[in-house]
Amino acid sequence: MTTHVDPRRPHVILVGTDFTDASKLAVRQAWHLATQRTDAQLHVAHVADDDRGLRRKTDALLHRDALLRELPAKVRNHAIQQAQAASLAPLHQALGVHVRLGDPVDGLLQLAADLDAAMLVVGSHAKTGLDRFLGSVSNALVKAGKLPVLVSRPRDLEAMAKSAQLEPPCPDCVDTRHVTAGAEWWCEVHARPHVPTHVYSSTQRVDFAKPAADFEGALRPASNA
Repeated sequence: MTTHVDPRRPHVILVGTDFTDASKLAVRQAWHLATQRTDAQLHVAHVADDDRGLRRKTDALLHRDALLRELPAKVRNHAIQQAQAASLAPLHQALGVHVRLGDPVDGLLQLAADLDAAMLVVGSHAKTGLDRFLGSVSNALVKAGKLPVLVSRPRDLEAMAKSAQLEPPCPDCVDTRHVTAGAEWWCEVHARPHVPTHVYSSTQRVDFAKPAADFEGALRPASNA
């Protein structure tokens, strides 16, 4: 059966945050992904644990009410501050902010369903490998298999050596190796020093001199007028 995607439907990227360093990186990477498509909507969510052992029902309701009143502004400013810190481009569409109470895995998956999210971005507190966060929120979301999950991790490639050979080899490189009996390994093109690819972007940058509370430029493109 062929699934038809409505071209008018936004590409929703949902990112979960608990305000830790790991989730800060997740918010930055999700924000960057959202700037790559004009139809992308970024939604930032925090799932608060409302189980404080409050026995009186009135106290529990007051606690939950306080969380729902205070956290949305904190989540919004947190996301904007991460965009400021990383000098990220403005979003093409309005930023979505969500606060839910309860289990973070259930809360994020239900919100993903409610938003019809295309992908979910979360941070990982693991130091090495998937085995280090078995049972964590990140791992539980991946195991759930409900939607694509990007587990955000810091980039760490410095200790990895570059490949010694091109795979598959260039035909001209193969000829060079035969002609020189292995004295020369690369053809003229691939023997040249590697030059990083130039990257051009027409995306407008935001004014990061503005404080987070007034940082509306990050939430929508500025007018060209």
